[in-house]
Amino acid sequence: MLPFIENLNRFGQWLVARMWQMSIELTILAAVVLLVIYLLRIKSPTIRHAFCCLILAKPVATFLITSPVSIYGLLSPAVDRAAPPAILVPADGAGRGASQAYRRPMMPYDYPKRMPVSPESAPVPFWRQIHETVDRSGIVACIWLVLALALGLRLVFGFAYVAFLRQTAAPQRDGPVAELVPSVSSALRLRTPVTVAATDVAHGPVLAGIMRPVILLPRRLIAELTPQQMRYVIAHELVHVRRRDNLVLLIQRLAEMCFFFHPVVWLCGWIMRREAEAACDDAVLAAYAAPAEYADSLTRVAEMKCGFTRRLLVNTFAAAESNFARRVRRILRGRAARGTIWLSVASVVAMVGVALLGLPAASESKKTDSTKKDSDMTTKSEPENAAVKRDGDKVWIDGVPTLGWGKGKECTFAGALESALTATEHPYGYADIMGLTGLAFRVRWYRGRTGQRWCPSSPVGEFPEEISAIQNATGWRFHLENQLGQTTPNMEPFAPAIKDAIDAGTPVLAYGTKLNMATVYGYEAGGQTFLLRDYVQGESPLRLHRSKIGPMLIFLREHVSPMDRREALVEALSTAARNWRREAVQSEKGEYLYGDAALAAWVDDLGKADGIKQDERENLFFVSWWNYNCLADVRRAAGVFLKDGAALLQEEGAESLKRAASLYEKESELLGAVFGRKDAFLGPWSGKTIQDWSAPARKREQEILSEARKIEAAAIAEIEKALTLEGIDVVAPTPVQGSSAHGN
Repeated sequence: MLPFIENLNRFGQWLVARMWQMSIELTILAAVVLLVIYLLRIKSPTIRHAFCCLILAKPVATFLITSPVSIYGLLSPAVDRAAPPAILVPADGAGRGASQAYRRPMMPYDYPKRMPVSPESAPVPFWRQIHETVDRSGIVACIWLVLALALGLRLVFGFAYVAFLRQTAAPQRDGPVAELVPSVSSALRLRTPVTVAATDVAHGPVLAGIMRPVILLPRRLIAELTPQQMRYVIAHELVHVRRRDNLVLLIQRLAEMCFFFHPVVWLCGWIMRREAEAACDDAVLAAYAAPAEYADSLTRVAEMKCGFTRRLLVNTFAAAESNFARRVRRILRGRAARGTIWLSVASVVAMVGVALLGLPAASESKKTDSTKKDSDMTTKSEPENAAVKRDGDKVWIDGVPTLGWGKGKECTFAGALESALTATEHPYGYADIMGLTGLAFRVRWYRGRTGQRWCPSSPVGEFPEEISAIQNATGWRFHLENQLGQTTPNMEPFAPAIKDAIDAGTPVLAYGTKLNMATVYGYEAGGQTFLLRDYVQGESPLRLHRSKIGPMLIFLREHVSPMDRREALVEALSTAARNWRREAVQSEKGEYLYGDAALAAWVDDLGKADGIKQDERENLFFVSWWNYNCLADVRRAAGVFLKDGAALLQEEGAESLKRAASLYEKESELLGAVFGRKDAFLGPWSGKTIQDWSAPARKREQEILSEARKIEAAAIAEIEKALTLEGIDVVAPTPVQGSSAHGN
């Protein structure tokens, strides 16, 4: 899936979930406000205007403030995160291959199936990618963005038009009009400085600006109105300045831009404009007590207007003239809506009460915050709040990142595990997983006795010892179903368990294409088809029928208290030191060599490539560049892990660990330089084939591995020194017979 399409779909999901709830909240709040106005018999336009402002402030306040109590508790009850489901084992025993223990069969040779490079395929047209990947939520997001942008352009045009009016208007610093402003300001007790300017563009009085307000008057209006009539016109605009109506109107326009679909927002906007005009009329009447003269002035202004007033644009920042006839009748009655002290106090109390009840509950906010627990080990990314999304028959866990070659996460077990844990409350970064399992420091080389003598399983991470290490260090408990040793593996009986895990918001690890570990994060058609984050598929999800899943499943069963950070680090370092001098692990058809012995055997086998059969040579060519690609990746992770972990040791031990980190970084640079020169380990990434694997190229490979061997020996020495300073005695592990797994 294209990144911007994925973001568009996620944004649409957020809009649907968040805006729908907020729309209901706005409706409830509007109903409560109308009830309060009715019960208290509130007639004051100022107070009614304030109540409408309160309603439009709800969307902003929701994100910024909380309240001890909320009237919206029933709309968003707290939902406890469902525990991962128990793993279902079919009653007939089908699929029991390794439900109780991790079986360790010898890996079948999978050279023809191990290529981590996608097959050639015709490029998909851009429009088709969009058509096939935009879901309903993405369509909602598109519609919202288009309409919000249109209203936003109205706002921008309003800015531009008002700026044009101000720029072309002539300030009135002298004369009768300029002299009226100070006296009217004094009568209205307005301290904000306001200027008056004459314009030939506007067809009526316009109050422009918020911070530096300017009253724009048509020249014809200035010439034909009497000084007394002009006094009332200026007084009306100055009351708008005193009330900060242009600022309120700007906020109202922003609310309309975001919630254009909600009738309450538009209704509140109409009421606010009407009540703002009424409040200004009341203020003018209170200052001058001349309703007939004031009404006559407004009528004269209305009569002088002609043509299109550009009301749509001007009203972006100038208060609207709403329902002129109603205003005149109200003014002629000569009675401003004034309330008693009791009514004022009751209105303020009601407004504060409604405001507090209209905010999200603080208890819910704290509950949300309490779920964001930091991991006991260093993570490279903040945990994303996983949520199960549904769109028709499609169900998926939001927040599971994509996988793919070339992203610096070549160990598919660690990459898939990181991807799965990102969608949980206890995530771990790739470098942490690689370090805690010991994979970041391990090098392994397989030698078979007959047939295809080199096996590409050497860099895999889903061996029992690595799985055991990551469980202990992170606190995650896994449940494994493994049928790698069976002739015809069948993981379909476990499809209901995978579906239940997705419904509970917990991804599952499984093999996808090319027998590489992937993350199952969704399903379609009731669990008949599963959606996977797969290394080969890339951005788009891999869709596998339930019968194609497997032959290994790893369920994230539960999370308990993890090992102490320092203990986990020490255990990982001890594993690194032991593996460097580890004895060969024997199996029925060959052996796995570790550490120093593995690098020595690798160099030795490269030197014998000219003297072996063609099929064995092809086998060695593939395994060599594949293992090298993975080795360059894990050494990057080693440097990161050791740098982060140095702070957990005492001063001298920390310095040794930092030196070891620098050595692994040096080795990473040595190994990574090959990908720029393309002169060795010529995999498909280089655009070359086995025909280009000449003797000079193999000699270059031997030199690189020999240099890497020296650097690693120095790095392990620093790790052992750090362990010694911490009082740890490194003991070589007992050889395990037949230890193997499948995949990378």
